[in-house]
Amino acid sequence: EDFDERLGWHSLFQQIRGQGAAADDLLGTWQFCFRDYVNEEELSAMALKRGAFTPVRLRGATTLEISRPQLPGGNPSATLCDRFLLLGVLPAEIMWRGYLASEDELGKRSLIWQDTSARLGFGRFCQTIERPAAAEKLRQQTWRVEGFLDRARNAGGAGCPPVLALCRQGIGTLAFRRSLL
Repeated sequence: EDFDERLGWHSLFQQIRGQGAAADDLLGTWQFCFRDYVNEEELSAMALKRGAFTPVRLRGATTLEISRPQLPGGNPSATLCDRFLLLGVLPAEIMWRGYLASEDELGKRSLIWQDTSARLGFGRFCQTIERPAAAEKLRQQTWRVEGFLDRARNAGGAGCPPVLALCRQGIGTLAFRRSLL
C-alpha cells in the first residue's frame, strides 16, 4: 500500500528487466517480497489492516526453491510453496512443482510448473487435493525470469540480498529475495 515503496520496486524492475541470469545464480531459496499487481491475498491483507474480516491470511508467505539438476545435463528443479490460514485458523499450503527451463530463443529462462497440490488442515485432519483448479490455472501461465540483480556483485551494495523478478505473462511481475537462512 505504500506508494513510495511501490515506486521503488518499479524502479528496481526497470533496472533488472532484460538482464539474463545463469542457472547457478538462481539456485537456492527465495522469499516472496513484492508483486506489481494486487491479488486476493493482498486485498485481504489490506482489509485486515483496516479491521475487516478476511477469509485468507498469509502465514510465512511464499517460498521458491530452485535446486541443482538431479541428472547431468538436466534442468534445475523448482518448488513454490504458498502458506496461509483460511478463516484465520485452518492451515493451508499450495505447492507448485516443476523446473527451470533452459534459455529460449530470446535468451529468457522460464519456470515450467508440472504439478500442483493443496494441503488443508493439520495432523491427522489434513487433506491433500491434487491439482486444485485455482493452482492449475496459475500453473499453466508462463512464469518468465525477467531479471536478476545481485547488488553485492553488480552495484557495490554489500549486505543486500540478490533479487529475482518473475513475470507472469499477462498478469504482472513478482519479486523474490534470496533467503539469508
